[in-house]
Amino acid sequence: MSHAEKNSQRRLLTYLVSLAMAILLVAPGCDSQANSPDPPVPDAGAGIVVTLSSAAPQEPGILLGQGEIFGAANWWGPGTAGLLFVDHLIDNSSGLGTLRFSTEPMYQAWSDGQQGFVDAIQSPELATALELLRLWYTHGKRVYINLFTPAWLADQDLYYGLPEHLRPSSLIFAPPTDLGRYETEALPQVVAFLRDAVGPGLSYEIWNEPNSYWIAPTEELFAFYAASVRAIRRGDPTARIGGLSMAGDARFAVIEQDPDAGDRPTLERWIEFCAATPVDATETRLPIDFVTYHDYNLAPRDARHRLQPETIRQWLVQSGYPGDVPLLNTEWNYNVFDDTRSHNINTSHVGAAHAAATLMHFHRAGLVSHNVQSLIDLGEPGGTTNIVSHLSTASGVPRASYRALEMLDQLQGEELSAEVDNPWAHAVPFLDEEAQTLRVVIAVYTPSEEQSQAVILQELYAANGDLLQRFGASPEVELQGLLAYVKGEISQLSSYWLDALSADEEAIVEEARHQYRVESDQREAWGIGPEKLDALQPVGGGYVQIPLRLRLGDLPTPTTARVARLDSTEVINQTLVEELDASLDDSALDAACSAAYQALPGGTVCPELDEVCQGGVLTLSTDLFCASASGLAFEFSSRLSIWQTQGLLVDAGGTAAQLAALADAYAAALQAYQTDYDAMWQSPPVQLAFETREVQEDDTGEVYIDLTVEPYSVLLIELGQ
Repeated sequence: MSHAEKNSQRRLLTYLVSLAMAILLVAPGCDSQANSPDPPVPDAGAGIVVTLSSAAPQEPGILLGQGEIFGAANWWGPGTAGLLFVDHLIDNSSGLGTLRFSTEPMYQAWSDGQQGFVDAIQSPELATALELLRLWYTHGKRVYINLFTPAWLADQDLYYGLPEHLRPSSLIFAPPTDLGRYETEALPQVVAFLRDAVGPGLSYEIWNEPNSYWIAPTEELFAFYAASVRAIRRGDPTARIGGLSMAGDARFAVIEQDPDAGDRPTLERWIEFCAATPVDATETRLPIDFVTYHDYNLAPRDARHRLQPETIRQWLVQSGYPGDVPLLNTEWNYNVFDDTRSHNINTSHVGAAHAAATLMHFHRAGLVSHNVQSLIDLGEPGGTTNIVSHLSTASGVPRASYRALEMLDQLQGEELSAEVDNPWAHAVPFLDEEAQTLRVVIAVYTPSEEQSQAVILQELYAANGDLLQRFGASPEVELQGLLAYVKGEISQLSSYWLDALSADEEAIVEEARHQYRVESDQREAWGIGPEKLDALQPVGGGYVQIPLRLRLGDLPTPTTARVARLDSTEVINQTLVEELDASLDDSALDAACSAAYQALPGGTVCPELDEVCQGGVLTLSTDLFCASASGLAFEFSSRLSIWQTQGLLVDAGGTAAQLAALADAYAAALQAYQTDYDAMWQSPPVQLAFETREVQEDDTGEVYIDLTVEPYSVLLIELGQ
């Protein structure tokens, strides 16, 4: 997630200014609004109807049902809890999705050339991470390696010459000073090391959000990609290579810090560059084995989920690449930098509903995989380094969003059709003929006011681009707010343009305004306030219970029916997460690490840890960075594995006997921790609880099941024969 998505993106204006039609949805001064009838207020008791059919869906997806859902995430922090969490995923799921790993820790510790690389790969943090990657990869799933510039090759003059507010968080985001050494000396070491440590055929994703984290001309980014391709091809011919992980709407994003970037989207220009640039004499163009992008904080049915893949595929085909090149959204979630951070949104039913519904739309859009941000928390809840938006806590306790992915992971077999009569409800059915079971996941997610407005804008733009482009040409149009997300307050459109509308165009505008007011009325009828976080505290003290009828259409009548639900009553909520965290006894791990640290023969190596250890024990909240005797950076935390303490001990001249004693103490402590951890997974709050439901038939022979849902709910329905 880039810092730039909190700022206006000036070069989007040419394209997004057309979205100023939002004024037609909200402006009280528009003449055409005065004569329009008020929309009917939706009846909250009218309910939702989902109708199943044995026919194949009109828009078949390729994400669900392929084992690409469960655990698919970005993973930035290793350690004991991370390894145990992944072990559990591997042992207890029918399929695992892709795992995306950053080379950032290794690249930051890489001091210089060959010997510097040898030192960097001794990092205890990296050792833990590689074990995780190996476990994941040996179970047949993709591992994506995110590549940057090693710190020793980074252009420090360019980096430190930038104003501090424009400077990325690390030197590795600067381009290399010597692209030749990067291609022939630096990257080949990395590829060979990862090929041997994890396995051949890894997927290498070049850069991360270059529209925020590339600080040189765009053409140099393209040259960096070409050099990376050549180096990777030599080190592992079976590897897959792609990029560029543009942030925000990839249809419009450009390199922000390139004054000559122009208005053409960077991703489109990159595809054209690759098509025109040979790898060598035998390969006439650079490979694009996959394309990645990032998008946060969208309503599940936002047209951007569909329009971005459609546009990217058009660019690929125009440049001679196949239209079925795999597309991945490798960072998505609620916006981790907004007010959801302090509300643990993914611990709630709101996060679960958002995750399930969003993945259904990824499925429809043809994405082959995804990476939710992120797998496991960084640091401790409430800590300064923590972003509370992940699938599990720092100690590996699952959140509600994890359970939503667990439900979707149950979908196997042949996808059938589902028709839903409410825009905020989403359903995907799969028939598992081998198990003689039909499974349906239904997600109800009520968008916030700003998400709803963005949805309507995107739909209006997709259907009436010419009209909106004409409005976009007006210099009198002003946009305010976060352009990257097409949100915020939008100013009133001038009466000149309103008067210029034809009768047909007035009808288009009126329909959009009508839709916006209907959705606002429905949100009120369902007891939801205007802001998304009001969902955590429903109006009136409780959610409206919405009737939901699942009609089985032409499918056989099931003999059994059972339902598991995630809502405000059946979910791993924040209180339960805290209780489960407390049930995991890490005191022995703390003591083992603390004792080893205090026994360092060469004296302590981290003043911050000296202060923490005055009481004799590192606490669970310890999350500090310090420098070892060799100058490498280590993150010291009891959440990390034995390698962390071993690294400090070795650097300080620890003896073999001390290392052996530490290993024994840690092994015993780890066994006690794992016992508690395994018991946590068997506790009732973590298990999906099913209830039996009655299958009914009316006088006309229609077979159905009646349920109720809340405005933020996920249901897994299993129908057996």
